[in-house]
Amino acid sequence: MDTTYFGRKWGVMVLYDACSKRALMVVAVERETNALYTQAVAALREKGIEIQSIICDGKSGLLDSFLGIPVDVPISPNKNHRAPPEQKA
Repeated sequence: MDTTYFGRKWGVMVLYDACSKRALMVVAVERETNALYTQAVAALREKGIEIQSIICDGKSGLLDSFLGIPVDVPISPNKNHRAPPEQKA
């Protein structure tokens, strides 16, 4: 799940199912908040959708919002991360 912005005040929050490769929920938002993510996950659960795990960007406080659901934050390369040195054969 993630939110992508188009300009400063309009974004799209998407909750995506990696198994079926389809969006489970797409919501237009003005701000990315933990409450919106929590409400979206609750709405999916109310529809009977089983949430096996969540992959998100690690927004402050978000990781603790989903008790009982494994949450993972992928590491993306940036200026603070270095690739391991190449090994010679």
